[in-house]
Amino acid sequence: MQARRAFCAALLFPCLLLAAAGIEAGEAAPAFDILITGGLVVDGSGLPAYRADVGIRGQKIAAVGDLSGASAAQVIDARGLVVAPGFINMLSWATESLLVDGRALSDLRQGVTLEVFGEGWSMGPLNDAMKKENREQQGDIKYEIGWTTLGDYLEYLVARGVAPNVASFVGATTVRIHVLGYENRAPSPAEFDQMRALVHQAMEEGALGVGSSLIYPPAFFARTEELIELAKVAAEYGGMYISHMRNEGNQLPEAVDELITIARRAGIPAEIYHLKAAGRENWGRLDEVIARVERARAEGLRITADMYTYTAGATGLSASMPPWVQEGGHRAWLARLRDPAIRARVEREMVTPSDEWENLFLHAGPENTLLVGFKNDALKPLTGKTLAEVAAERGKSPQATAIDLVLEDDSRVEAIYFLMSEENVRRQIQLPWVSFGSDAEGSAPEGVFLKSNPHPRAYGTFARLLGKYVREEKLISLEEAVRRLTSLPATNLKIAERGRLAPGYFADIVVFDAPRIQDHATYKQPHQLATGVVHVLVNGTQALKDGEPTGATPGQVVRGPGYRRSPKSPPAQSVPTENYIAGLAAGRAHIVDLSYSISDKLPAWPGDARTFEARVQARAEQAGYFSRNFWMLEHYGTHLDAPVHFPPGRTPVDAIPPERLFGPAVVIDIRGPASANPDYRLQPADVLDWEERHGRIPRGAIVLARTGWAGRWPDEARYRNMDDRGLMHFPGFSVAAVELLVERGASGLGIDTLSVDYGPSTSFEVHRLSHGADLYHLENLADLSALPESSAFLIVAPIKLEGGSGGPVRVFALVGN
Repeated sequence: MQARRAFCAALLFPCLLLAAAGIEAGEAAPAFDILITGGLVVDGSGLPAYRADVGIRGQKIAAVGDLSGASAAQVIDARGLVVAPGFINMLSWATESLLVDGRALSDLRQGVTLEVFGEGWSMGPLNDAMKKENREQQGDIKYEIGWTTLGDYLEYLVARGVAPNVASFVGATTVRIHVLGYENRAPSPAEFDQMRALVHQAMEEGALGVGSSLIYPPAFFARTEELIELAKVAAEYGGMYISHMRNEGNQLPEAVDELITIARRAGIPAEIYHLKAAGRENWGRLDEVIARVERARAEGLRITADMYTYTAGATGLSASMPPWVQEGGHRAWLARLRDPAIRARVEREMVTPSDEWENLFLHAGPENTLLVGFKNDALKPLTGKTLAEVAAERGKSPQATAIDLVLEDDSRVEAIYFLMSEENVRRQIQLPWVSFGSDAEGSAPEGVFLKSNPHPRAYGTFARLLGKYVREEKLISLEEAVRRLTSLPATNLKIAERGRLAPGYFADIVVFDAPRIQDHATYKQPHQLATGVVHVLVNGTQALKDGEPTGATPGQVVRGPGYRRSPKSPPAQSVPTENYIAGLAAGRAHIVDLSYSISDKLPAWPGDARTFEARVQARAEQAGYFSRNFWMLEHYGTHLDAPVHFPPGRTPVDAIPPERLFGPAVVIDIRGPASANPDYRLQPADVLDWEERHGRIPRGAIVLARTGWAGRWPDEARYRNMDDRGLMHFPGFSVAAVELLVERGASGLGIDTLSVDYGPSTSFEVHRLSHGADLYHLENLADLSALPESSAFLIVAPIKLEGGSGGPVRVFALVGN
């Protein structure tokens, strides 16, 4: 017992996890299906690593902590290794490769357990014409199309057997082609209805949101309003808008503005695919892009990005030609290129700088354009040569050679473009809101995959991050890297019970050797598997053992938050502000009003206001937590203007684990005067300042924001918390702060209404909160994606300030469906 106490004293956090799992000192050791012992647990939260065991039953993690003496059918010795949640590939093109090789070996050997598809194109919804075109344009990988909708495809894939889990956005390009074909025009009202209906269907089948890729025709022809309307549909289901933006080069800041506009007007989180500044002349624009994103995030918009860890991109030679010549689809494009007059015009435009379209021919240059994928066997010997080299061999200009190759191959011809700076790659890796994706298929160094050369990112994106940039260059900590590979994308995607090593989460787990993990793929020799990943489990089944695939195919479809939701549910962005809570309850989670229930569980307090502080302290001690807000709850609980009504059949309070409702309270002051923080919202810097003084936020804590001072206000000071109209502000939380606190393991957010004695005034209006639209200064319903999907989460909020000491408080629990 002494040894156990010593272990808990040194490792408080794992013991808390054990408590949450229901394992107490002295209880009989449980039995597990799989027990991972002695590893260094990096749990995905960003918290420091710790030594612990992981117990698995069925598909789920049952316990994390000291499980010495526990029995298990299988024991994995992880001594000297890191144990982490499985990695999430935010941009995967394994859509076709998984149909012929369900292992996704290039990713499995890097610890990937979830492949996310849908960069503009998705594998559904398809119509007969799209299926016919798909069959005609298949390259080395041949497959039958046994599905029609996106949901059908994902289920078809899993039924065939895949090692990783799979998920997908619905492609805005796919939806446009389904209804409009490849025409350069706006949809009619009736066509718009068809497009919206296709997005509705995909979201209810489990799509994560809407994905776009706007440099490629016909997506290039879509106007911003079209994208906003499709994103609004996804927002109804709690989805995300994710985009290969309209321009990553000369018009990069403007493209970011478009994405932010879509997010704001659709009321939806938005992510930038493969963040980059393309072309040497644009490398200096990255700072401007980062500033625009962070301004939007400070405003309350949930804007994130993903990236790959290389300085080259990969796409087709089509990206070297103007969009107008590609209108009408592949056949129309090739037919135009055969017209001498049109061909001459295309050649001129390929070498003419323009802000009208993103020209990778100019951004990279022929000498930095590597040819890597052909359909035509006669052209395959050119694989691995640059466009400049082939042009020299043929005695033609590079632009004429590019057109010839497209015509000869009857394809867009796959190419790698060297576009980015290493300095920018390093800078992006350090951004806390950036996750990672390979932007590549799931390859293997064998069979059909050897017929073409992929970008080395297919084999090395994640191992390169952990080896080169974490271990060798120490750009970010191992814990932060794992967070960005796991819980950050899971939270962004609103995926329940994945992305963490915690009881109740799916056992998607990677065990790797941190000193040895390394990428080996190069541009000239890309088919080289990464090393250092020892074991991978997917849904509790071992898919990689001692570095080799087991042949198991435990992958499942991972669906978005709108899966099987009734189409009659009201859209989130149209919920009236006065019905905010009810609208939220009808959306991505259940809301439970805990105000009276918590009051009922606390002992009644006699007395009067003269013993106010003493009663508050005594109540805190008696209740076992330290928030004075809960005294306010009981004190004012029967004096609220009107109860908030919730739809019937919601989770009862008693069904929520008490340890998730009564964590310790942490009070964090908002820094500086109002001029430095005019919105009175807690920022990540405030959290980090608190942690520098007090240590990490305790897991399960209810975090309270306050303005940083107490007592009655002198006349001059009171305006520090009032705007120019004399309206009083309660403190609130920025979305970025919410993200950070959720990653720290906080179980609730609150506003410390008792941090200030408001004096005798009786008619203050609470800015924003008085309108019932911003429980903690988040701008819209979509911003609540920062909260956990599947666990209880408290929101403590004042309803209205009536004067006197503080104001009435309501406590709500957000409970995943």
